[in-house]
Amino acid sequence: PACHVERTLKLPLMISLRRQTDNVIVFDDLLAMSSCHLNALLTSHYCQDWRWLLRDPVTARGLLDEMVHEAWQATLSFWANERWRKFVYREGVTPEMVRDNIICGFNSPPSQFQLHMQWIVLPLMPFHHQKLFDGLHAQRGRWFPLEYVSKILDVLVTEGNTFDVKSDTSVDEIIQYFNKKGVYYEEVWAERYQTY
Repeated sequence: PACHVERTLKLPLMISLRRQTDNVIVFDDLLAMSSCHLNALLTSHYCQDWRWLLRDPVTARGLLDEMVHEAWQATLSFWANERWRKFVYREGVTPEMVRDNIICGFNSPPSQFQLHMQWIVLPLMPFHHQKLFDGLHAQRGRWFPLEYVSKILDVLVTEGNTFDVKSDTSVDEIIQYFNKKGVYYEEVWAERYQTY
């Protein structure tokens, strides 16, 4: 007989699937930090976390582009809901303004062992806004903005190179390697954190 679990002691085990392609699914984050907090999860490949993208940067760029595209399309479905849009944003906010201020990236270590991109449309819920302000969200050394991952992939693509990630490859090792190539994690992280 089949067994299913509908909820834990803390929350229901139900998610809303927002988009699905052959490579990506986009769904609501169970622990949402905003009224539009999505996860874009890679389904076409097993990829434990963002580090493994460095082994095949050309393919990785295409997969990340698709994840971003699908997350943005899901966001536009929220935007199309006039009631949601008027509740969340003041008059004059455009989709471009929303797009330019999305918190997007990867946790390391991840909360689940399949590549998933956090896509958090601002504004944050007050509790989470305070946690971000206090430095408890998007933490330096644990949060890897999409912009950082994209830049290091671009370096590898330009060089026609890969980075031989192993299960014990630390993010510090990756950061040091790409610092030497002129992509400084601290700078990208700080710049993005300021925009959040």
